[in-house]
Amino acid sequence: MELVLPPDPPSEVPAAWQDLLGSLPATGRLVVFGASDSGKTTLAWWLAEQLRSGGRPSVTLVDADVGQSRIGPPTTVGWWQLGTDRSGFYFVGATSPDRRPAGMVKATLAACRAGAGAGSDWVVLDTTGCVSGPVGPVLKSAKIRYLRPVHVVLLGELTELESSLESWRDDPGVSFHRLAVAPAAKGKSVATRKAWRESLFARWLSGANLRWVEKQDRDWLHAPAPELFAADPGLAERLKGLLLGFCDGEGRGMCVGLLQAIDWRAGRLLILGPPQAEEARVVDFGCLRLKPDGTQF
Repeated sequence: MELVLPPDPPSEVPAAWQDLLGSLPATGRLVVFGASDSGKTTLAWWLAEQLRSGGRPSVTLVDADVGQSRIGPPTTVGWWQLGTDRSGFYFVGATSPDRRPAGMVKATLAACRAGAGAGSDWVVLDTTGCVSGPVGPVLKSAKIRYLRPVHVVLLGELTELESSLESWRDDPGVSFHRLAVAPAAKGKSVATRKAWRESLFARWLSGANLRWVEKQDRDWLHAPAPELFAADPGLAERLKGLLLGFCDGEGRGMCVGLLQAIDWRAGRLLILGPPQAEEARVVDFGCLRLKPDGTQF
């Protein structure tokens, strides 16, 4: 399965982007914050490519946009060291960070550490468009806290987010860069975003087969408690198609699959997934249900 799907490069590069690029040091971390349809992904990928071609050959891009993934399957945080075959992902299990905020931060930091551990001079982080409400600013602040020293790019008008980041203004480990949304930034409809996710899920589930995965020597994360099935006879049917993330002992993603049935007595799961699922040490129960063709229930 091809893990990386780069976006189209910008047809016209704003002068402000070039100025930002020229102001960056030889090494560091950079995170792009912006609302949906502000051009975050295009900017993050452009910066990563330019940093690599500008005499800093080791650059890792971290894709934490779990709803519109370009590295790894949707609902995961992926990383890729540009120009190499070094890549991976960490399962979150949701397409919106407010469903699993703690898991979102954990996966993002793990992906950044993996990129840095690969020897990268730069780590560039693309984020979701969740920049307001009770969750967005808190998550953004947490990423700054754990990534600093870090360069923070604020893309567009982000009044609520900026007010929550005031405490970082005087931190010497945080450098803020404000950019306007590029005129060429294009909005995407809800239907377009949904179609993108479903097409990727279909690719990642292509060739999956029914197989049993035993619980023995495996951790089941976010699994429903056995007593819930006795209290709710319809629960088993409502869980059919639940997205599962299969990970190694270090939490690194291996593949995804779909739950078909749970046999609590025998301690096993019937899944629709690839052979790698049988080698996983961790099975993480996600937050959405899918049909085998990748469409959502």
